[in-house]
Amino acid sequence: MAGLFGYSGQEVVGGYQKLEKLGHGAFGTVYKGWKNGNFYALKELELSDDSRKEVRPLLALTQHYSHPNIVLFIEGFEVQAQNRLWLVMEFCPLGTMNNFLLNHGSSYNQSFMTQIADAVAFLHGRGIVHRDLKPDNVLVSGTAQNPVAKVADFGLAKVCENAFDDIYSQYYLHTGVAFRWYGAPEVWDYHYTEKCDIFSMGAMFAAMIDRTTVNVDGKPLLAVYIKEGWEPKPVALVLRENPSVDLEFYIMKGQPDSDLKRLILRMMAYGYHHRPTASEVHSALNDTSGCTLM
Repeated sequence: MAGLFGYSGQEVVGGYQKLEKLGHGAFGTVYKGWKNGNFYALKELELSDDSRKEVRPLLALTQHYSHPNIVLFIEGFEVQAQNRLWLVMEFCPLGTMNNFLLNHGSSYNQSFMTQIADAVAFLHGRGIVHRDLKPDNVLVSGTAQNPVAKVADFGLAKVCENAFDDIYSQYYLHTGVAFRWYGAPEVWDYHYTEKCDIFSMGAMFAAMIDRTTVNVDGKPLLAVYIKEGWEPKPVALVLRENPSVDLEFYIMKGQPDSDLKRLILRMMAYGYHHRPTASEVHSALNDTSGCTLM
């Protein structure tokens, strides 16, 4: 419980009390924070000295990217003694979309898809490619009765662009982390445009509909896959081996034909030129709001 002056005995960084760890990713660790009666998400960036110098003047830019379906960036600061850069963001009390959806029915699928597409279209319109869209990088705010999906970590790939190339190859492409279930085929060749985000969205949406999961670090993660024998395999890797594979035979195959199903399959096309834009996805989702895919 917080007292009049906060939580006793907690480490303070930049005026924020650092509480429990919320998660860990390629760029660092996220903690729950507290200041002046409010909770925040505190992200500790593990970057080199040169990378931190590059990031500092760019952090202010992310403050201008305000959107109802994007996690709000509040401020960034350095703690010299720790040799770390900290980012302060809004705290989303309902956790990750992955965990939220696994504990609720499919009734939120359509609204979450539409909100995510709106956020990604907003980013792409400003020249930002997220590069790491997955259910754990979408957080949920609001209430259980009226939840709001918010895309997180959108700025890191952009503001840490030089450092990101090394992180991308070492952390994402060469380890068994969650990213490989959502990454587009072309990213394994280090080619990423905004269309890699479209593939990742499509993979998320298909998993949301099928409710298929894989085990990552001992927990279920919503993910779409193709089974080869007994082993699930990321769709992107199957497409790299056989670009002409018919995804409809493997993905959402129990679902009736619909505009929404066809949209998601287009989003996961092997050739990125054949994928729709985020704005087109958002517009199509608004048009298919009456779809009943479960």
